[in-house]
Amino acid sequence: MRPANVDCMEAMRVSWTDERLDDLNGKVAETNRRIDDLSREMHAEFRAVRAEMKSMTTAMISGFATLFAANLGVVAVILAQH
Repeated sequence: MRPANVDCMEAMRVSWTDERLDDLNGKVAETNRRIDDLSREMHAEFRAVRAEMKSMTTAMISGFATLFAANLGVVAVILAQH
């Protein structure tokens, strides 16, 4: 007597015709194409976010440097008055 899982596997093998396998292959290929497209889109968006963050970081550093220089000026004026 054969195990039940062998009979099940045999039934599955018979039901997967070449045409059905070709259809599945086409669906897998389409899914892979869509994933590749999405991956490219995500990479482009990440590059844009990085560029925006770099710009914001540069602006923040410039602003902090300006505030630091202004504070030094205030300290110099206060020290000059004493």
